[in-house]
Amino acid sequence: MENIRLTSLTHRGKACITLHFALDLTINKILKALPCAAWSKTHRCWYIPLQEADYKAFQQSVSGVATSDTTAIRVKIYWVILI
Repeated sequence: MENIRLTSLTHRGKACITLHFALDLTINKILKALPCAAWSKTHRCWYIPLQEADYKAFQQSVSGVATSDTTAIRVKIYWVILI
């Protein structure tokens, strides 16, 4: 099972979660189908908005295919979900 490392980023003035993983066509296909996910040519990674609904949609879409390493953004995710 692939591991996706999540980090934070401000992209085009908005708080985002970046998704870093080794090239995996299955994960790429899942992210392309996810309305909230986008590819950043500048940062060469996928990203989603730092919002509870988008984070939960991402987690549901990759469950069973990949695990998420939230170590770098655990506090940010916690505050977004609480607020």
